[in-house]
Amino acid sequence: MLSTFAQHYLVIFIMHKKITLVLFLASFFPISLLSQKSYNLIINSINDEAVKSVVEDSLGNYYIVGYRTNPYILDFDKAIGSIWKLDNGLNLVDSLYISNVNKAVQFLNIDLLESGNFIVSGISYDTAMRYYRHSIDLYKINNQLEITDQASFAFSDTISYRSMKQVITYDNEILISGFLRNGYGFSPYYSFLGRFNIEGLDSINLKIMPSDYWYNSFTHKLPGDDYFVAGSVKNGGNLPYQYIIFDSLFNYKTHYDIPEANNPFSAKWDTDTSFYMVGHVSTSRGIHMIGVLNQKSINKLNDYNYNEFGNDDTINVVSTRIGLDFINKDSIFIGGTYNFAWGQDVFANVPSWYSIIQTDSLLNVRWERFYGGDAYYIQRVTIATNDGGCLLAGERYDYQNATELERDIYILKLNSEGLLTNTPDKPQIQMQEAIVFPNPGSNYLKVRVAAQYPQSTFDLYDINGNLIKRKEINGKWGRVETTFLPTRSYVYKIYNSQGLYETGKWVKQ
Repeated sequence: MLSTFAQHYLVIFIMHKKITLVLFLASFFPISLLSQKSYNLIINSINDEAVKSVVEDSLGNYYIVGYRTNPYILDFDKAIGSIWKLDNGLNLVDSLYISNVNKAVQFLNIDLLESGNFIVSGISYDTAMRYYRHSIDLYKINNQLEITDQASFAFSDTISYRSMKQVITYDNEILISGFLRNGYGFSPYYSFLGRFNIEGLDSINLKIMPSDYWYNSFTHKLPGDDYFVAGSVKNGGNLPYQYIIFDSLFNYKTHYDIPEANNPFSAKWDTDTSFYMVGHVSTSRGIHMIGVLNQKSINKLNDYNYNEFGNDDTINVVSTRIGLDFINKDSIFIGGTYNFAWGQDVFANVPSWYSIIQTDSLLNVRWERFYGGDAYYIQRVTIATNDGGCLLAGERYDYQNATELERDIYILKLNSEGLLTNTPDKPQIQMQEAIVFPNPGSNYLKVRVAAQYPQSTFDLYDINGNLIKRKEINGKWGRVETTFLPTRSYVYKIYNSQGLYETGKWVKQ
């Protein structure tokens, strides 16, 4: 069912002429870089671009992997694998694009090795048959973005990739997990696990599981030969989320229910047997929140801390690739998308925000911030950085000005307090501790206040400065009825005695 073969790419093998390569591609895919000297960055071109993973090296450089494709085509035909290298000021240092005339190429994961080199994994497939003949591709890349080794592993002709993540294990193996589908459609799904040698990129074991198993969240090699996977084992038609244990050959051993019924997205291990996990929580009332669980020991499943972040009437989704990270576990960063447009895919005509929460090791909130609101943002990656801050990466769809369906990559570098560093010549995206939406609106507006402020006041003024509406906000959110107001622009203020102060314009249509 599985075979190994080498792919010959038509563009990338200019190992010592990378500048020529970049300039060649730029003639087809012009790039504009905004705010290069500040701490937010847009990687913008005429194409649709996606970011999937980010890693920081010991010098403070950031390596971002993803892909770009033509507008109007969602993540599929003629995708070009992309790597961007940025310095610690988010200046573009270098870039590499991998293209093939007959194949789509997507980079999905990147990890830093002790040697200073990187392991990048992704997929490729025939553009003429997008739902078939998918392959896992592995690359070893140095810090000059030169490919020093690569390998490809093909699934059967009827199997196509759906999702995939990688980790580097303590014994220098590449561990990849994900799930597949059988041709076109959404069913049945097949999960897979793969082990690969870092030296030579050889396959040790690549196994497609029966359709009874679902997992694509995270994997971990336990002390000894067992593997720990977050996912699901079917049970009477239901899909409860579970921890699953496999042996060294990926044979099923046992499973346990995940506390709090949390749908896991990603995890950060602080010891060999304990971790912090972040995921998505939804209820029968349609509430969507971010759930965070500290599993103190996998040998004592009832020993854990848990917290949820969100509110009752807006969808909050954790960063879809890496949602939680820390260097010091008393400073945990949890990222996501606020006002996520569930069911509208990546091109939604609504405002959304990057969100970031910092907690202590017990998951108590220190602060919460929001960034955006002028476009539709989806946050993919949240990583803690070596300087004590964090980096947020994802995509921005400027639905108010777009003439085509295309996203730009959007990156924010924050300090330990979630603040941006401004420069006089490069205006920054606004950091907010309270937001108002929908804007424009009609019969009501919603106020969302950061979690560190349990009480606040919302004032609404007309254009002459007359106070026309005041509402006390208890907790993180409130709703203000505006049916009685005439159609025009208004000014709002949100404040309290603990330092909250936000102002802005709200338009009633």
